[in-house]
Amino acid sequence: MIATERTTLIKDHLMDLERTVAALDNRLQSIQWGSQLSTIGLVMERFRSVMRSKQRSQFMSTVCNQPIRSNTKLASHDGPRT
Repeated sequence: MIATERTTLIKDHLMDLERTVAALDNRLQSIQWGSQLSTIGLVMERFRSVMRSKQRSQFMSTVCNQPIRSNTKLASHDGPRT
């Protein structure tokens, strides 16, 4: 093998490796971006869930804490209703 052929072969291998590394780097970045988006989505969904449960518990608390009106109607239960 001649030295120039060997040098050309080494350069070709280096160029292939550089392209492979660049492709893997791009793939890794896209995976990380997708992971960040899904993480953000999960955090937002948890936040919405917490807010919904707080709103529901606040509503129930408001309903349950209303004073109860006593039954002041006096009716006889012996006769027919009028």
